[in-house]
Amino acid sequence: MIKVNWKNLTENLIITVIIFIVGAFVGHKVTKITSESVVEILKPTIDKAIDKDTVENSIYNAINNNFEKIKKSDSLTITIDQQPANDNRPTTTVNKAEDCVVNQSQFDALSDGEKRRLKRWLKD
Repeated sequence: MIKVNWKNLTENLIITVIIFIVGAFVGHKVTKITSESVVEILKPTIDKAIDKDTVENSIYNAINNNFEKIKKSDSLTITIDQQPANDNRPTTTVNKAEDCVVNQSQFDALSDGEKRRLKRWLKD
């Protein structure tokens, strides 16, 4: 039967708790120092980002759009002046497909599914 040495067990437990507390304190200090140094290193970048955001917001806020409700009226005509004048219209261009040229070695290298798709495409 194993006999427990309570004095030795208590000493080891106290040492373990003290080491845990010291380790937590050291970890906290290291983390705090590291975060402060990272903030110090990145301070110019953070300042530039804040300045840039402030400039963008001031420019964005300088544009003031006023939209008022216009009551429906048959006599009211609304003209929209676009500057510069633009009369472009969308166009659709269709390119005809060129003939498909595949030599025998390239055709043999295709998988069965690719061969079927190629044959089906050539039929259309």
